[in-house]
Amino acid sequence: MVGARMREVSLQKYVSTTSVLYSYGTLADDVEDETKPLIRLKHVQFHGSFRVGDDGIWRLSRNQSEPVYVGQPSPEIDRAWDSLIIPRFAGFYSDEAERLGLALSEDDYEHGRVWVEPSGYHDLHCLNYIRQALDREYYTDIVFDRTTPVMPGMAGDRLHLDHCIELLRQSLLCHMDLTPIPKRWLVNGNMLHADQDQMHTCRDVGPIHDWIDGRSISKNPA
Repeated sequence: MVGARMREVSLQKYVSTTSVLYSYGTLADDVEDETKPLIRLKHVQFHGSFRVGDDGIWRLSRNQSEPVYVGQPSPEIDRAWDSLIIPRFAGFYSDEAERLGLALSEDDYEHGRVWVEPSGYHDLHCLNYIRQALDREYYTDIVFDRTTPVMPGMAGDRLHLDHCIELLRQSLLCHMDLTPIPKRWLVNGNMLHADQDQMHTCRDVGPIHDWIDGRSISKNPA
């Protein structure tokens, strides 16, 4: 038992040091002075694990101080996702684009700038798109299950969904989180189940979102 405890402490120590993500990504490395001060870390208590009430009903734990992001679709849930994703693109002028190492042509510019989406924002967009695909009868304004003139030959929405799943797979592997997830006994569920409600070391998204907003088209019209 002592050996197991020592291994647990060793793992926790390893995670606490390796979870400090010093890999800022290409965007921050190349516009260092502007973006690196935005990269801050904070501890975040995750929620969303399965819970079984005394009534035998399975539910998800949730942070009561946060908006609801899952469940039956609603305008409130859509607004919550919009607040995470919008705006997604930051505008850069030609000299800034050169510092980013972007090989661009004149056709790549819009309103005098090239528009760059940090990879994490695309991940959020994709996750939201998959969420919407689960409730196609609600999201009737989104094109599902038919070929579109925008993407000729696209087999309905499957190509878009495959695109999102493939990029999310790569992103999760790239940022492999080593936070330990223990199995705990669910009394009312009468089983052991993984408890994902653990403390994680995360980037503070707030300053990053403010920076994207400051470079958005709404704040910098042509």
